[in-house]
Amino acid sequence: MASAYAKEHGARSGTADARRTAVYDFITHDLLGNLLSGLLVTASAPTARRLRDGLRNAVRDRRRRR
Repeated sequence: MASAYAKEHGARSGTADARRTAVYDFITHDLLGNLLSGLLVTASAPTARRLRDGLRNAVRDRRRRR
């Protein structure tokens, strides 16, 4: 027997509604989360490289002054 919410929103049964919710949760949380984190890592790589090189050069210059 479908719930009132399911009937109102066109779901055939509670199982179908739950299945749709599980698929929606997977797509929105897992796939989009992985996509966004991948984009952030890709976008931040040049900045991370600049920071690494800057720190390495600062340490190297400090050692040379001693």
